Amino acid sequence: MWTKREHKIFKILRKKNLSPSHEFDHLKRVANFCFDLAKRYYARREIVVAAALLHDLGRSDPKHRGAKSAAKGVELAKPVLVKCDYSLDEITLITNCIAQHDQPKLRSKLLEARILKDADFLDGFGARGILRGIMYAGETGGSVAEVMNRLSKKGRSRLDGLEFLESKRLGWRMHRLTEAFIDELKIIRELKEVSYSGKLIVFEGISGSGKDTQAVLLEKYLKSKTIPVKVVNHPTSFLKKLWTIWREEVDDRVSELFLLLADRTRMVKDEILPALQKGMVVISTRSQISSQVYQHSDEYPNSFYRYLFSFEPIADLYLYLDLTAKEALRRTDERVTKGVEKNRGFFGKKQEEQRKRYEIILRNYPNVVRVDANGNIQAIAESIKLLIEKTGIL
Repeated sequence: MWTKREHKIFKILRKKNLSPSHEFDHLKRVANFCFDLAKRYYARREIVVAAALLHDLGRSDPKHRGAKSAAKGVELAKPVLVKCDYSLDEITLITNCIAQHDQPKLRSKLLEARILKDADFLDGFGARGILRGIMYAGETGGSVAEVMNRLSKKGRSRLDGLEFLESKRLGWRMHRLTEAFIDELKIIRELKEVSYSGKLIVFEGISGSGKDTQAVLLEKYLKSKTIPVKVVNHPTSFLKKLWTIWREEVDDRVSELFLLLADRTRMVKDEILPALQKGMVVISTRSQISSQVYQHSDEYPNSFYRYLFSFEPIADLYLYLDLTAKEALRRTDERVTKGVEKNRGFFGKKQEEQRKRYEIILRNYPNVVRVDANGNIQAIAESIKLLIEKTGIL
């Protein structure tokens, strides 16, 4: 998508000492936004893209801010544009865009300047806006309070200053993360929130790996040692009934995720936490990890799911029952024959995909122990007992 002249600008920029918070990646991202907006609103892309790539040259000196930074940027951009074969008329238009880009309340008569302003503001929202705001404070000797002010008040001012419909839609969406970040900073976390004497043990694994069976056997073993224990299931029987109705009308993993969130929230609040606070061992078949496997969508990153489930206690032990897809399918066939399962359509090839997902998701959790679930049920139960004794969590 880049022209020869723009590639020349790239080469020059890579040799320059750019501001860390306004470096090459920022310039390129702003140029991408400009490219899309220029195409949508029939602006001169050769003007607005060049302006985007050069608009923050004045930031190389942290002493230059606001209008001074823009003026310095114009000064530094002119010789670059000459070297890259831009005409005098083009240079005038490009530098006018640069001079007007960092002013939320200004509505320029130049379409390309308005596009540059919106594009530059867009890279200041959301996760990148948070990162760049912190970096900018570091460069300029700013304080934490100044960062928060920049993210909240200045961020809101820039949101209100967006001019194009697409910019407003995307800007507001990204700003939600900024708002959540600021609110999180204001919360004072205390250790008493996670203080309880009980232990949480979670069984995870693909369908057919024996989670329910091993949970019952472990419960029996713990009771034999007079250890108070409680078994919970995720999803609950109530949600399974609701799913039967839901799935007749809706086939969407993300919507199912929010049903699971409601179900697990109630379970954690009403059953898991009270039991842990009483000093009991809580055994859970499945957890938030399963939701990341079965309700996964490329629309959202894995961290999104983990954040949504942040109310759920981290287990003292995750027992991952590792079963091959072939053995899982064999067990499923047995259950279909016995009438326990209605069909095997949910299984088959999907189980191998789910097993791979588990491998990815489990890397982001502590206290994970892998258990070979391909053997005899009693042998697996014995190996789990030994693992628990070895970890010393009880």
